[in-house]
Amino acid sequence: MVKKMLSKRQLIINGVVFGLFILLGIGIYLNSLHNGFHYDDRHHIVQNPYIQNPGNIPLFFTDHRTFSVLSGVFLHYRPLVLVSYAVNYYFGKLDPMGYHLVNMGFHIGSAFLLFLIIVEMMQRIDRPFFSGLAAGLLFLTTPFNSEVVNYITARSSVMTTFFCLLAFYFWMRFREAANSGSSEQVAGSRKNVSELGSSEQAASSSFKDLPATCYLQPATYYVASFLAFLLGMLTKEIAITLPVLLLLYDLYFNKISIRTNYRAFLPYFPFAISGIFIGIIIRLTFFKAFKVSSVSAIGGMEQGEGFINSFVIGVRVLAKYFYTIIVPVHLSLWHKIKDTVDIYLLLSLTLIIYLLVSAYLLWRRSDQIGKTLSFFMIWFFVTLLPMTLISLNIPYQENRGHMAAAGVMGVFGILLGRLRAGFDATRSTRGISYALLGVITLLYSAGTVTNNQVWQNSLTLWSSVIEENPQSTDARIAIGDTYMDSGDLDAAESEYQIVLKVDPGNSAALSGIGICYYKRNELNKAMEFFLKAKEIDPDGSTINVYLAKIYREKGDMPSAAKHLLLLIGISPNNPTVYQELVEVYAKMGELEKAYNITARALEEDPNNPGAQRGIGLIYMYNGKLGDAQSAFENVLSSMPYNQDVLLDLGYIYASQGMFVQSEKMFKKVISLSPDDPEASQSLANVYQRQGRLDEALALYQSVLDKNPEQFNSYTNLGLLYFSKRETVPAIDALGKALSLNPNDYAARFNLARVYESQGKKELARKELQSVLKMTSGNNQNSKIYEIAQRKIEDLK
Repeated sequence: MVKKMLSKRQLIINGVVFGLFILLGIGIYLNSLHNGFHYDDRHHIVQNPYIQNPGNIPLFFTDHRTFSVLSGVFLHYRPLVLVSYAVNYYFGKLDPMGYHLVNMGFHIGSAFLLFLIIVEMMQRIDRPFFSGLAAGLLFLTTPFNSEVVNYITARSSVMTTFFCLLAFYFWMRFREAANSGSSEQVAGSRKNVSELGSSEQAASSSFKDLPATCYLQPATYYVASFLAFLLGMLTKEIAITLPVLLLLYDLYFNKISIRTNYRAFLPYFPFAISGIFIGIIIRLTFFKAFKVSSVSAIGGMEQGEGFINSFVIGVRVLAKYFYTIIVPVHLSLWHKIKDTVDIYLLLSLTLIIYLLVSAYLLWRRSDQIGKTLSFFMIWFFVTLLPMTLISLNIPYQENRGHMAAAGVMGVFGILLGRLRAGFDATRSTRGISYALLGVITLLYSAGTVTNNQVWQNSLTLWSSVIEENPQSTDARIAIGDTYMDSGDLDAAESEYQIVLKVDPGNSAALSGIGICYYKRNELNKAMEFFLKAKEIDPDGSTINVYLAKIYREKGDMPSAAKHLLLLIGISPNNPTVYQELVEVYAKMGELEKAYNITARALEEDPNNPGAQRGIGLIYMYNGKLGDAQSAFENVLSSMPYNQDVLLDLGYIYASQGMFVQSEKMFKKVISLSPDDPEASQSLANVYQRQGRLDEALALYQSVLDKNPEQFNSYTNLGLLYFSKRETVPAIDALGKALSLNPNDYAARFNLARVYESQGKKELARKELQSVLKMTSGNNQNSKIYEIAQRKIEDLK
């Protein structure tokens, strides 16, 4: 009865702590919820069509292209992160609030799990509650961890921390239950410690050594731990460090002995095997390579080859993580990690050696406090080890230290707990420990609230980077891009020029200036800068996109095709790239080449939506509407919100008399882009063909009210009036269409029909003669040319 009461009391206490963490977490991150998408969020989330359809969720586990629109470059296997994005998109589309709430929820959950872990680990020590509370609160509130909430793409880091902490907590409970031998501790047990043998044998036995009635509870915890680990591995590769932490925990706290037989190590095998399978074998299967670095430039640096260089960078990174977690100052999205030998390297090396020596000496101590402190120190190193051993383009990012921060805050919390034990020696100083914890929590919270404001938008974010790192060319380029997006081309160019003064060979700055000139319609000047940028970065996606645009506008289709083919290598499943490639080959009269390219891509990957889009367009050009329809429907099965495909599918349905399906497609585009004139006009055309003239008339008028230059709508409006035998407004509408576009042969042909109906044969012949001139020699317009010829003959 006493144990039940204590258990109930502990549940109440845990519930109160969890509620406190939720309220405090919401309070300090409330001003972050409306912060926008940043940097990698664009290609992972904003531009990623796969997360827009919940039906793609199975693909996340089998198809690497779903991770990013730049799937040819970003090689990661993180399906569970994509699932979370898809859920976010399903409920809130691209409203960043929902994405921030999910990140915040995982962060709060991680803080609470750290609290539970420390309380559980120190349960045999006097008053473990304060140490756990301190560690959890400080982990929750430290500004160092604010990046995992504000930077949505950092979800992989915060989710992995949560799942690894959850797995670790269940492992602790598994070991506690498995090592409890008395029937009083394990309900239904028929075997106690004395029956198992010595206490050392009982402690070192695996859960399989226990009888069925005894190991049901530990087996449940074991399975829960293993499943949580699998979720972590499906979230981010760093979870592969968890089995090491589990083994260290057992060795540290005498759960097993290295002198026991191999059966004591059996519980680790499923963790190790699944970690290797998910982290290495699946990666090799999907990517044919083991590449873990990204091409992102933030905080990037050219790293030399060799052990010395890697050692210098690793030491600096480890030291920076440790002291910045505790003293979170100079936080930034961008950090410069030098590879030089100087006084700061010596200080960093001294700190690392001190921590490692301290961890060893504390481990050698017989008391539980020393071992616990040592364990969390080693936790810090183990969770960062993969990132320090592997050469990364971005050696240091704050969000990557989220799991390591749990170790540091574990040390911090335990030390505060020991300080409280000292204060409790005298009644008058008993409240000082809580006051000290409150002050630190308040300072951390204030820092987090302040840091959230930095992430408000791209300009505030990158301006803060400039304040911390005035020499950051990456930040200058990002600020230039922000000005570009807002339409301030002069300010954007100014930022790019500043970069070129420092780094004349910066391809991003060169291409940025090229975009400025392109938007000013100075194509020759734009090409000059893009070609310079391409010499430095031949595979740059932005460079090749704009070079393809410029060559196309200049009429140099072969050169445009060359750059589009390069883009397919970078973004091999992008429907827009395939669409432009087919259009370029169509203008060259070489659709067969486009067909061969798309067919070859479909042989390699039958579900490639880009190639499906391309081959569908080829079928459209060749009049094979049924085949085009099938291809476009395949694209929509994985990318249901691709507006170009929706529009083309709407046209195909309408051409085949499938007006209900056509109407559905156009309405879907309008729901996505209410001001899209093409979709509204096309829907009005469908209404007109169905005889729903009043609905069509209202829609045409709506289009023209918003887009008075939309000459096609005037043409269709004229046809509508003509079908109602209202020739005067028909002539007026068709005349407006021709005033906007004198080369609109469809408007001229229909104007001739109106004149003919009025008996004005001379005016009709005049318009038809113009139609003949416009359509002569063009195979695509041969039908209208023939009809116009017959009409002229009939009017004689």
